[in-house]
Amino acid sequence: MTLGKVLDQELSVNHAILEALQDVFNLLPNLSPTPDRGGEGDLERSFRVKTNDRLICIYLSSMIRAVLALHDLIDNGIADKKEDKKEAKRDDKKEGDEKKVNGIAEDKKPGASR
Repeated sequence: MTLGKVLDQELSVNHAILEALQDVFNLLPNLSPTPDRGGEGDLERSFRVKTNDRLICIYLSSMIRAVLALHDLIDNGIADKKEDKKEAKRDDKKEGDEKKVNGIAEDKKPGASR
């Protein structure tokens, strides 16, 4: 067995494998008996605690995603308002230029009274 060879120091310790094993054991529910309950219902409690931990992670990630979506929505609204202001300025400038061109053209028409 490979673990026995590691214990006998025939093989060196692979830290990546140890980290993976630690993750596996951390994901398992805690099945050690609690002294205050006399070992009764520990399995149910352990699974309930583990499930609650997972659900709180899901809830927090959903909240973060919602906040980020709202942030993007606000940024888009601000960008749209800026774009609308720029377009309004361009339209005003074009209208002003057209009035100037039309005014000069009317003054220089043949037969126009002065």
